[in-house]
Amino acid sequence: MIVVVGGGAVGLLLAATWGARVPVTVLTRTRAQAARINRCGITVCGLVRRTVRVRAAAADRGARAILRSADAVVVCVKTYSTVAALRPLRAMVPRSCPVLTVQNGLHPERVAARTLGRPVIRGIATAGSFRLSPERVCWAGRGEVTLPADCPGISVLSLVYDADVPLRPVKDFERRVWEKFAMNCVINPIGALADVPNGEIWRRPVLRRMGMQVLREVREAFPQAESFLSSVGARLFREVCVRTASNSNSMLQDLRAGSRLTEIRELNGAVVTAARRRRLSVPVNETLAALVAARAAAGVRSQRL
Repeated sequence: MIVVVGGGAVGLLLAATWGARVPVTVLTRTRAQAARINRCGITVCGLVRRTVRVRAAAADRGARAILRSADAVVVCVKTYSTVAALRPLRAMVPRSCPVLTVQNGLHPERVAARTLGRPVIRGIATAGSFRLSPERVCWAGRGEVTLPADCPGISVLSLVYDADVPLRPVKDFERRVWEKFAMNCVINPIGALADVPNGEIWRRPVLRRMGMQVLREVREAFPQAESFLSSVGARLFREVCVRTASNSNSMLQDLRAGSRLTEIRELNGAVVTAARRRRLSVPVNETLAALVAARAAAGVRSQRL
């Protein structure tokens, strides 16, 4: 059994697509969401339309028994929720059970590993999705979950290699980490502040130019990753925006919900921090980070255009 920690967009999408191949249980933050999933299943719309029956439980109720029989745990919570979501599970996850995280940022596995007191495998999810309700998710862009090719103890995860959102070990994993990070730094804050889905970021010239400026600053702030970031330019920017054109990115979803928390610190904030260590100026990333933080602090729900 695969246990998915987190009932957000990514957690629901993976639980639904992987649940068609293997038994899946979702650990949610609230009992109300768990009850909805147990009663109705998870409904996926967008690229496909289907309802998949999976088991769900609130993390504060029944988690110990569920985790005791887990073959793998997949962490899908937002980076700002990592400690709160995983700390209660620290003593419950069997030592023999592999833990995979598919969160944003450069090194989310380090926070997860410190919180759980055990090694955590980093994965990357590239499928576009957004949550419509506690048990409904819109699959808005095809993608996959990748992880390093040399990861030990993940045999159970091989059962979802051919799922609709497949899991795939890759040899060039570090390059993909930097590409995902760079694209998140572009798409998430720009889409969130402009209140537009991903496709509009490429289609609107002013947003496209801003995105290219963000990419240039990311390359300057992380020269140690130049060999990986050299390929990150207009072609990848356009490909991601087109492939996930109808997707509302996770930061936009946070602002629309009036959340006071976003992943801006782990994305553009990390670019600003790295640049300051090198005494460099990254004004576009700094401005985006400040504006998103200010919008989130206000806690005002944004209105769709």
